[in-house]
Amino acid sequence: MPIQLPLPYLAERLDLSRAEFRRGPIDEPFIFKAIEEFSRSAQTLSRIAQERDIITIIGSARDPKRNPALIKPYEDTVWTSKMLRLEGKAIITGGGPSIMEAGNRGCFLAEQQLGWRSMGYSIGCPIKLPNEQSGNKFLTEILDFNYFFPRKVGLSYFSRAILIEAGGFGTIDEFAEFLSLAIRDPDKRQLFIFADPKFGEPVVEAVKGVLSHAHTRNEVDQIFRRVVIAADRHDAFEKICLFCDKHSSERSYFRRFETLAEDAFDDLVETSERLSGFLDFRKRILREVNLREGSAGKLADKFVTFSGHSAQDGSLDEARRLGRMLGGRLVPTLAVGDSDLSTAFFEGAREAGGIPARLRMADESYTANGVDEITYRLPCVGEALATKNSARGVFGAPRLDDFARAMEELVLMQTHKAPVAPRVFMGEHIWKPFRDFAYKTLYQTFGTISGRDVDLMWIAGDHKKAIRQVMQRKVA
Repeated sequence: MPIQLPLPYLAERLDLSRAEFRRGPIDEPFIFKAIEEFSRSAQTLSRIAQERDIITIIGSARDPKRNPALIKPYEDTVWTSKMLRLEGKAIITGGGPSIMEAGNRGCFLAEQQLGWRSMGYSIGCPIKLPNEQSGNKFLTEILDFNYFFPRKVGLSYFSRAILIEAGGFGTIDEFAEFLSLAIRDPDKRQLFIFADPKFGEPVVEAVKGVLSHAHTRNEVDQIFRRVVIAADRHDAFEKICLFCDKHSSERSYFRRFETLAEDAFDDLVETSERLSGFLDFRKRILREVNLREGSAGKLADKFVTFSGHSAQDGSLDEARRLGRMLGGRLVPTLAVGDSDLSTAFFEGAREAGGIPARLRMADESYTANGVDEITYRLPCVGEALATKNSARGVFGAPRLDDFARAMEELVLMQTHKAPVAPRVFMGEHIWKPFRDFAYKTLYQTFGTISGRDVDLMWIAGDHKKAIRQVMQRKVA
């Protein structure tokens, strides 16, 4: 049962305590390592980007020897990468096995053909994962990463084109995140191209279907105007070369990354201090009124996050009710974004006395008002910290950045970078078609995820089912 709070006294203490707010401790190893990865990759990739176009290839890490459906995509990726390198392009991948290895292998074979003076443009960005080897054997430039978000920026920021091959949740996460980063910068000229229509068409259809619940049709079309599904492998190669030729003079753009790294450091420190400070502040207030954390148990040091943008079909009421139920249980809640749906969740938790927080992007028209309003300036930082501080998450109808964060949280559990815990996708009409796509296309057709990976998506039709799923202590 929800805990009955002394709401008038608690509200009074909240008002009085705003001046008592103190910044909390930060995860210094995380921040300094992340910025080091930002800067180190920038130094290498900006130098290469001044010389030639970089093409990013993303795709599955599953072994083709165990998954026959990936044998042809592997061979085709080797061919495409080799042809692109012979055209003078540099190739960058995640540096891992399977399709990533194929991208580096094709580039490596081309460099052997061109001679030793052409070496150094088969670039990999392997990430350290539990029980997995780091880096494939066809890399001539290695940039190691511990964290996903600086790796994503490195993989996408300096690239002229993103070639999307067959993959799983990780590939879709990278596709959505890279596209989100490109859209935020109107000066950026970047092509997103699916080389295989058998993979590209269902992916685009599924992602468009999810986004259509939070965007208008015109907005969805604008998001995907950079995205092309090639007729075949040769068509993909030709389109990439034509795009690069058209924009080959636009290289000074990449010099701006140094400012981005400096801003990222300041933003990471500032936002981390405020998030941890809020959790400390919250515990202090609860101790003053002699209340313990509710049925959330070990969630006291992290949040249940909520994000979403749809205000259709009574979803505002559902979000508010969910906020009330979590707030009434004294679960630490974090509403991500400034949408009507996140606002309804935030207000619901506050009405129940749950002391929620909100994390949103700062802009000229908005200034944080109080300790429970936490802002960030760089989207990649805000999304990374929302994910890092999320013990469990609820996703309503997403915009593109919310969708990317939902996929990233699945990938973190899938790769054992985060413990398996409920990630609830609220709205069967919104998320069930995407889950069906994941099962049919990613699992059954291409084998790039497992059935257990599909089961990581918990779909709730209403707030009552969502609360039961969020409060699950044991996850299979």
